[in-house]
Amino acid sequence: MQKVAKKAVEPKGVEIKQGSVALVLPPGVEFDPRAGTLSVDDIRRMSKARSGVGLTCEATAEAMRKYPDRLAVPGVVPDELEKRGFVADAIDGVIADLEVLKLQATQGNFLADSSAHDGLRRVLAFVRAQEKFDKTITALVPQLISYFSNEKAESKPEVEPQP
Repeated sequence: MQKVAKKAVEPKGVEIKQGSVALVLPPGVEFDPRAGTLSVDDIRRMSKARSGVGLTCEATAEAMRKYPDRLAVPGVVPDELEKRGFVADAIDGVIADLEVLKLQATQGNFLADSSAHDGLRRVLAFVRAQEKFDKTITALVPQLISYFSNEKAESKPEVEPQP
């Protein structure tokens, strides 16, 4: 009999969905419920963290555990401080990953748009060449003609093409 190795199941974090995109946060990390609802003024009033807040929280929490008599701060629990720093660093990592994905998506969109545009240029070249023989061919593709005119293209053709 063969032994089958069991795959370790990784704990899954909170999943956030927006449109067709799903983001899975690392285990133990959740956004504050206010995230996404703050006004510009709310953000201005909040204290601004410096770089390295996570590591500093971890080191400070360790010092508070090591010297509880000297670093007994009312309202600050070492474990909670350490968790806050962990969450802050984890979200920084998520943001860095999102920035990479945004760059890939932006470039992917650029390449798709460029490919579609090149296809339209080929159709336009064909239509322009056929105009010599068929004067009404441009009526079949009014949105294509509008797209390449100096005016802004519309999302729907104004006139339905006649076969």
